[in-house]
Amino acid sequence: MAALREIFVSTLLITLLLGSLTGLAVGLGLVFRSQGTIRFFATVNRWISSRVALKPLEVPRPLEQRIPEAKRRWIAGSIFTVGGAFASVLILDKISVPAKVFVGSRASVISLLFFDAARWFLLIACVAAVAMGIMLIFFPAAWTRFEAHANRWYSTRQIVAQGDVMHYPLDRWVEASPRPAGTLIAILSMVAIVAFGSLLYTRIL
Repeated sequence: MAALREIFVSTLLITLLLGSLTGLAVGLGLVFRSQGTIRFFATVNRWISSRVALKPLEVPRPLEQRIPEAKRRWIAGSIFTVGGAFASVLILDKISVPAKVFVGSRASVISLLFFDAARWFLLIACVAAVAMGIMLIFFPAAWTRFEAHANRWYSTRQIVAQGDVMHYPLDRWVEASPRPAGTLIAILSMVAIVAFGSLLYTRIL
């Protein structure tokens, strides 16, 4: 575990150091070759809309989930009810917390919490299956209303629409004042290079 943490921290420091070096190169480019650097970023600063890429996933495709025939409704309801009840009994009676987790360490407590949470989640799912089975068999009208509510379509394209709006204030400021912006970026990058380089040097030694 300690070795993995060491590898993760070293990799993170190297990544941040490389990012700082890139920032220094950008700052120096804005100071000494302003127009060329601005043209370069205008070329690579291409906007890719996630709404266009994910549009096929947002097209509603309604599927008929109802079981109108009484025979099929009874079969499905019986499977839900019997299967959910049987699984609930197994979870309550057969599945218990392993004794090896009671060793007093922090990892054991976390394992106990995860195991118990998973068991309760499965138990709730089984009880829900029993309720759905009973609803299918004895309350078909209530099942129809529940199914219609559960099948309501929510479009994520409408929720995250503002995330596809491009904002240019920083780009416009850099284009208007490339040398001051480059100087500021270079100074901040130098500070970051010294900080991350020192941390990485001390960890290597």
